[in-house]
Amino acid sequence: MTGMMIITAAPAAIPGTGFVTEVQAATIGTPKMVSVKAVGKSTVAVKWSAVKGAAGYRVMRKTNSGRWVNLKDIAGASKVSYSDTKVSVGNKYTYTVRAYTKNKKTMSSYNKTGLSAVAGISTLKLSKSTLSVFAGSSYTLKVTGAKISPKWSSSNTKVATVSSTGKVSGKKVGTAKITAKLGGRTFTCTVKVKEKPVYEASATVKNNYAKLINAVKANGGKLRDVRTSKDGTTVTTVITYSESKSQLHFSSTLISGKDSIKVDTYLTGTKIDQMKVISTLGDAKYSATLNATTWTGSGLTFYTTKGGKAYWMPALEANTYTQLSFTDMNRVIKNETGLTLKDLGFARF
Repeated sequence: MTGMMIITAAPAAIPGTGFVTEVQAATIGTPKMVSVKAVGKSTVAVKWSAVKGAAGYRVMRKTNSGRWVNLKDIAGASKVSYSDTKVSVGNKYTYTVRAYTKNKKTMSSYNKTGLSAVAGISTLKLSKSTLSVFAGSSYTLKVTGAKISPKWSSSNTKVATVSSTGKVSGKKVGTAKITAKLGGRTFTCTVKVKEKPVYEASATVKNNYAKLINAVKANGGKLRDVRTSKDGTTVTTVITYSESKSQLHFSSTLISGKDSIKVDTYLTGTKIDQMKVISTLGDAKYSATLNATTWTGSGLTFYTTKGGKAYWMPALEANTYTQLSFTDMNRVIKNETGLTLKDLGFARF
């Protein structure tokens, strides 16, 4: 009804706790929150609008996801700001204000949402601004010093995703930007996702490869051996090293009568799961990927130049001659360097 005033009980604090109850009064206006801003490391500045008839204001605060707590009573209708210096860097503080009448007989209602700021937000940093991860691997980013979780997002979820806790997971090769939003700031990390190697050679294996490469270089860039068996079959084994490609090339050519079979193996670096094997049988070429740590001398899957799987017989022959090629390779390496293929990470030898 026009002119009727509804009066409710004045809100009370729970004794000894400082927490306020939800009992509200509406006899004076509710202060409008104007701004809440973090200043430096140890201050949050709070501002609100003046309320007609107010004798003062009660500033209330909650920390992170906690409850509202009475923080400070400020006398004077025109005093509409407060600097909170009892804050810790990285915490989120939310503020609201109630107006009260003379002798605090009546309290206004309050904005239950309030305004927030993260203390010391200008001093916080993302743990990494650039990051490299393998596809299938993960890394957790953090906003250092933050006591609450930011809102995370990825610019390309097909390349990399990010969880609500900042765990970045590589999905496929490419680049994505991971963004964390907190306290009005945006933190960005550029993530490059690389193909994950199945195997990375140990320090010992790497040193042994270096010995082999040095032996090749010292011999004019090539180690060559020719072996002829009693039946007239000739096997020529050649090891070369390409400085520009950082690539070892193992080559074995078997000539028996009019038949010629060649097996070429290419190894870049010392990720020895990524050897490319090309077996040339007559006019046909077949390729496979050889993993030195698991190869048993057979079982490689060969593909034609068009990408289809090799038929049973060509695949069987390609596997057989690859095995023979590496047997000769092992002999040559041992003669020239004293090393064996086992020293280079080959489980079979």
